Amino acid sequence: MDTLFGEGIKRVPYSRMLKSEMADYAEKIISIVEGYSTKSTSIEKMFNILLAKEYDIETLRLNYGVDTQRLKVDRLKSDMKLTISLFKLNVKMVANANHELDLHVIENAINKHLRYLDKCRNDTELNQKIAGFLDLQENNDDFVDTLNEFNLLDKMATIQLAYNRYIDAQKRRVELLSQRSKTSSKSIIKSLFTIIDNLFKVIEVEQLMSAISNADLAEDETESSIDFTPLIDNLNQLSKMYQRSIYVREANSKKKSAEKLEETISEQDKSEVDNAAESSNHEHHP
Repeated sequence: MDTLFGEGIKRVPYSRMLKSEMADYAEKIISIVEGYSTKSTSIEKMFNILLAKEYDIETLRLNYGVDTQRLKVDRLKSDMKLTISLFKLNVKMVANANHELDLHVIENAINKHLRYLDKCRNDTELNQKIAGFLDLQENNDDFVDTLNEFNLLDKMATIQLAYNRYIDAQKRRVELLSQRSKTSSKSIIKSLFTIIDNLFKVIEVEQLMSAISNADLAEDETESSIDFTPLIDNLNQLSKMYQRSIYVREANSKKKSAEKLEETISEQDKSEVDNAAESSNHEHHP
């Protein structure tokens, strides 16, 4: 707002700001306004609304990026399936060592619960299969006796341990996902900008009213209104700084895109030349 009484506060194009930029911008505005004694009820009210958005500001700082917990779950699932494969191999080796050994209880359990694990439609089906196999230790005495007879209880315990680690990692991932904000970053940024914009408007109005009061009281040097110019100048400079940062980032992004496009075109041209040369060689040398 450029007026007769001074320059207004620049507004940053919020739709082009990164999450972290908006968080930093809001915190710097809070710091500047806190350090200035406005003695204005209207400014204090709007400023308190901005202060109440501390959680949203912190949410914008969260960088979820790659789902690292998902990677951990996948790794533990692979370890568990490898442990199961080793158990099945051990059972097979014991059976091959002596064909007269009675391992049908274990073999039946393997065929029922542990076959075709890679063909499970989802993790829930996989979990049910393995959990069903492990439950046999509690519900089938013949199964436990056979494991004990052929020294396979330790191998079974290894499967149980790998399964527990895998399930714990799954639960932890669900817990972390539940802590994520349900509100989109774009909505949070827009809401913050609206509050900041309203705060700026109130400050600009207060400066306008102060300038009018100062003009009316010019003859009486004993009274004067608060001058909001230093506050406006600081906020204006802050907005200009972030505006320049956006322009520089976008310019660099466009430059990189152009360089990548040029590199792609060069590779395509080179490929076309190579293909043309190869075709020419075939024509002359059948």
